[in-house]
Amino acid sequence: LIYDFSDIKTLRKYISDGRVTNEDVISHNGTDWTTLGDIPDLDDHFIDVYRHALARNPDALKASVASTETPEELSEEAQELTNSILQQINQEVQAAPAPAGPEFSDPFQELKKQQRSRGAQRKKMSRARERHNAEMNHQGRLGLLLLGILLAVLFVVNPFSSDDPTSTEVQPQEDPNLSAMADLEVDDGPSEVEREAQEAMARKLRIAQEKREQEQQALEEPQRRVVRPPEAVASGGSMEAASGRAPSAPALSPERRAKKAYRQGNYSAAVDAYKEVMENSGGNPSPTVHLGFGKALYHTGQFDRAMRHLIRAEKAGVADRDAYRFLIELHRQQGDDAGVNTYTQKLSQLR
Repeated sequence: LIYDFSDIKTLRKYISDGRVTNEDVISHNGTDWTTLGDIPDLDDHFIDVYRHALARNPDALKASVASTETPEELSEEAQELTNSILQQINQEVQAAPAPAGPEFSDPFQELKKQQRSRGAQRKKMSRARERHNAEMNHQGRLGLLLLGILLAVLFVVNPFSSDDPTSTEVQPQEDPNLSAMADLEVDDGPSEVEREAQEAMARKLRIAQEKREQEQQALEEPQRRVVRPPEAVASGGSMEAASGRAPSAPALSPERRAKKAYRQGNYSAAVDAYKEVMENSGGNPSPTVHLGFGKALYHTGQFDRAMRHLIRAEKAGVADRDAYRFLIELHRQQGDDAGVNTYTQKLSQLR
């Protein structure tokens, strides 16, 4: 269907009645058709069409307007208003170059702009949140690294004391650095930087412990020698003088040799001595032997065997602070967070 009309009021009535929809097309010359939904403002569209038609043929358009409007329909004020509007339109047409054709814009352009602005704002807020989260994660990792370095420095400056590594009767002194480590919250897993820092700290702890043991070794009193009574010297002195040999010191047991080698930092010799103790025990050594053997194996880098012996000693109730620290580090290397949490809690409860 094609409806002919000459004013916008008629078109609006067609639209309100439902006779015309946005999918219908409109034309001022029967040749160039435009979809109503593509016209943002019908009033502006009618004015633009009128201007273009007036620019092409001003006389014909004025004649058609004059023929459609009779003096009875228009009052004097209406005629003056119409003339002033025509004059203004003529001036604008003469001042501006004739457009090549009607210009149309998207009727939903403003809505699209608002949607784009809201989308851009949401993206901006999302990027800001991502940057904030990344900065918080970076600061957290940096804080953990600095805390590890601080603990290492505090340990080197004021290391905790340790006597016999296999003794269970000596109550070790509470270490504030290890307590602080026990209070730390275990995260999902250490990053590469944190793992390197932990390994460096473990190496520093090991070196500091070896130095401390060497200093204690240097400060130890000389071992007491067995003094033979005069009767024994008188009876057996001539034989010793004749042979030219000094009296030999009594041989140490394998367990005492292992403890002595561990205190001196000779962990390989301690491992060999503890192996001899294990063989002499008939496969059923004491928990203290498991404790000393596990610690010596840990220092020589045999971590799997060290973990087995340290766990046996811990189950028997003879584990000390060093054993718990070694177990925590071994479980952390295996990625066992549950084991790390368990032994960290036990270390914090150890007095």
